[in-house]
Amino acid sequence: MNLYEYAQPGVTSNPTKHVEYLTMVLNDALDSEKISKAIAAIANVQKSIGQKDDTAGFSITVGFSANAWKLLFPTKEFPNGLQPFEEMKDGNRCFPSTPGDIFFMIKSTRLDLNYQAAKYLVKFFSPIATTIEDIQGFKYLDDRATNDFVDGTENPKGNARYQAILVPSGSYAGGSYLTIQKYIDKQAAWDAIGTAEQENIIGRTKMDDIEIDDDQKKTVCSQH
Repeated sequence: MNLYEYAQPGVTSNPTKHVEYLTMVLNDALDSEKISKAIAAIANVQKSIGQKDDTAGFSITVGFSANAWKLLFPTKEFPNGLQPFEEMKDGNRCFPSTPGDIFFMIKSTRLDLNYQAAKYLVKFFSPIATTIEDIQGFKYLDDRATNDFVDGTENPKGNARYQAILVPSGSYAGGSYLTIQKYIDKQAAWDAIGTAEQENIIGRTKMDDIEIDDDQKKTVCSQH
């Protein structure tokens, strides 16, 4: 089985110039007809907007929470491993569990295509879900995060990528699981610690993205 054929394109493709993320929570009143119409709209939006520019790498990726799966697909086999994220804490650091039943990732090289797709998805899903978050992202310089370090250098590539992110077998082979993380940058505090300690925290050099040898890394980093 070629798992790549069953995967959503947005999961396996490289980052694009622009991306838009939608998070929705299901409404209280649901019926099968409204659900069917909303789900069918995804493919229609993909086709309608994707054909406007076949060079833009346009894709729509959708994910459903454990709660949403039970409500939207009650007759379908429940995916093994699909579960709500449980809040984690370590000292004063917290990874909260936040609301979200349906998640869309809209990728392309064009901001306008992403925006139009998001607009239609919000409209077509409004009978069954309320959009609680709409975030636009962009490619920053040469694939850098907002801390100005290159992001994703160690991410697997090629076949290794598919093996790392795709369900290998079973009813949902080629599918994938998603945990959404969002960080609040403390830019002033980060800038204040200087490049040398930033590099020690990240473990790579800032300008040329070279991994620092283990014997040159500090064993303890101060927390900020």
